[in-house]
Amino acid sequence: MSESAVVVLDCGSHTVKAGYALPEQDPYVVTPSAVRVVEDEACESTDNESLSCPIRRGLVEDWEQVESIWHYIFYEELGWVYGDEGSVLYTEPLFTPRKSRENLSQILFETFNVQGLYVQDQSVCSLYAMGRLTGCVVDIGHGRYDIVPVHEGLALSPASRRMPYAGEDLTTLLQRLLSERPGGAAAQLDFAIAATIKEACITVSESQAKYEESMRIGVEEETHTLPDGNQISIGSERLDLGEVFFQPGLLGLDPNEAGIVDETYSAIMACQSEHRKSMFESVVLCGGTGVTKGLDSRFQDELNQLAPRPVSLAKPPEYLPEDTLKYSAWTGGAILAKVVFPQNQFVTRFDYDEYGPMIMHKKCCA
Repeated sequence: MSESAVVVLDCGSHTVKAGYALPEQDPYVVTPSAVRVVEDEACESTDNESLSCPIRRGLVEDWEQVESIWHYIFYEELGWVYGDEGSVLYTEPLFTPRKSRENLSQILFETFNVQGLYVQDQSVCSLYAMGRLTGCVVDIGHGRYDIVPVHEGLALSPASRRMPYAGEDLTTLLQRLLSERPGGAAAQLDFAIAATIKEACITVSESQAKYEESMRIGVEEETHTLPDGNQISIGSERLDLGEVFFQPGLLGLDPNEAGIVDETYSAIMACQSEHRKSMFESVVLCGGTGVTKGLDSRFQDELNQLAPRPVSLAKPPEYLPEDTLKYSAWTGGAILAKVVFPQNQFVTRFDYDEYGPMIMHKKCCA
């Protein structure tokens, strides 16, 4: 089977990334992880529709809705033909329940008639995208961020961390900060609009001292135009958003909650001592929120203050696309497909028909 015929599918809380296994390109499809739900089928008005997000904090909560998203991707965007479907490499988030993987295989084999399926941990795929087999992946997405030490292509789950806040929580924080301004003029700012402003303005201070100084002396404001033509100015809020990674208490969490640097250090130090050096030398900071302006330098500086040896942030090879860090799990999956499918390491339709969904726990490495 040609690896170029394999679809790589990376499903996140905010977007689904999909495309054929061509790692030298960005994913062909990047579509929202949401579906429109008609509340009253007898009414044709769009006012009767609402958006539903079937993937929360990285995990699928509504398989039927996810199935409708995949149908759109496979048949309308990627050109699959009924009766002549291809194969899928699926990137799986950290701590996915076994039942979820079984549901995945059942839908893909029985509903979409795929010819083959392989599942791999998203963090391992992100590391592959950097050309590494060993390192520590810090993947900050929309609904969660994961810190996963990986050794020789194996995610070390006992040492891993999952933090239940990320991009969407920063958007909610921005809404709250703007609503607390005198007069509450921005109290009704729509979530989607707030998310767009957040992505445009969020900045990480060089250090905690710089952040505190900026809060004292003030921050230069940026003006953003809203869809209705009105303008809004964002000042200290953009630094507050970036500081959340280092001071989660800004979200209203326990003030003693460890930040991203302490959590990464703890995860690496929880690994066997002989593996720590290679972990510190290959830290991958990735994901849609992981590419926030200024985050990489602040993160590396503060981790260097804790680590017993110099810290290096792994970067993708120059021949890979510019957005590889943003789409690292998908890109790594495309690279992996060039190995597992030509070498017949995937779950075939015959395997599934013979053993059922349980075969996924025996023949996939995630």
